[in-house]
Amino acid sequence: MTTFAQVPQGFSFQGVAFDDIGDPLSESEISIKIQIIDTDVNGVAVYSELHDITTSSQGLYSLQIGMGNTESGQFSDIEWLADLKFIRVSIDYDASGEYEVVGTNQFLSVPYALAAGSAPVESKIYVTSPESKPQMIIKNGNDYDGQGSIRYQYQWIDGLPEDLFIEFSGLPNNIAIYTNSRGGFGLNSVIKNTTNVDTIIDGVLKPSSFLGINDINLEVPKGIYPIELTFKTETKTFKTLNDTLVVYGIAYEDCFTSLPSTYTLDSVSCDSLQSLFNEEITLDESSLNSVSVTPIFQDNYGGSGDSSISFPQFGECNEATSNSYFYFNTYNVELEEFMFLGSEIHYTFKLTEFGTNEETECTVIYKQ
Repeated sequence: MTTFAQVPQGFSFQGVAFDDIGDPLSESEISIKIQIIDTDVNGVAVYSELHDITTSSQGLYSLQIGMGNTESGQFSDIEWLADLKFIRVSIDYDASGEYEVVGTNQFLSVPYALAAGSAPVESKIYVTSPESKPQMIIKNGNDYDGQGSIRYQYQWIDGLPEDLFIEFSGLPNNIAIYTNSRGGFGLNSVIKNTTNVDTIIDGVLKPSSFLGINDINLEVPKGIYPIELTFKTETKTFKTLNDTLVVYGIAYEDCFTSLPSTYTLDSVSCDSLQSLFNEEITLDESSLNSVSVTPIFQDNYGGSGDSSISFPQFGECNEATSNSYFYFNTYNVELEEFMFLGSEIHYTFKLTEFGTNEETECTVIYKQ
């Protein structure tokens, strides 16, 4: 569909000026600065003009934007259909040349329609990623859990709205798009599609969609996947956004043959303290990223503590770290070094005896 309009020389604007205590500034001579701001409230001023006016008894003023004394830019050069536009109003109350910003607001439909001129109104959209957008994260074994939410800021700016398609590229196999339904008797609450294409219906009804596993019986390789979202209609491609999909699972699944798994004490470098250590420790599932470890120190010596081993989601097994704390009636225990080597686990402790402050470094090795 093609539409036409006549280019205006300006458009009306009204406001109310207030003094520093919030009362209307009646019958006062003031100077108004009007700026047209591009993209967002903190964007660049593409046009600026000044108006010398006198307020009414109620503090009201009226002016024609586009008809003031030009300070910078050209009103006729403003590309109203390129991104969002905002108006910033500033006032000089005492002819000092110092202008105080009193407000910045987004233009709505009227300026865009006026700016279209005698040329066809081209379809325009505004779309961008949120400034503080979290990564899309999904977990093997779950079809969806809401963490893979698809987030973007979107608005159809001009032209006749129509279905807008969001094409995903770079997705690994076995990924589906899940969309919360808009309700209705007999409808599923969540709709799954495997086309890698989401739809903004009529260019207006933005879906609440997220990525998830299609078949939970088939694993998706863990990793960080750069993906692209391309916004397009049947006849026009508008913009492509870059994003990231993180697929995670059990971090330690390749580090053990099975769990629980028992390790036996193999060596202790400090012979005099060997009796402090348990002959066996058992590792078992704890969370997606960690396994629990039964006590290393014998409790009949007054020892206590908690130990676990954490594994990186996208690293090697030997990059595991120990999350441990220990307490003894007779020793202060510090874990100085830890190594997980699959079939072997190495702990290096520094034990400081209470009273004497005598320090002993001790390396303990457990093997399967």
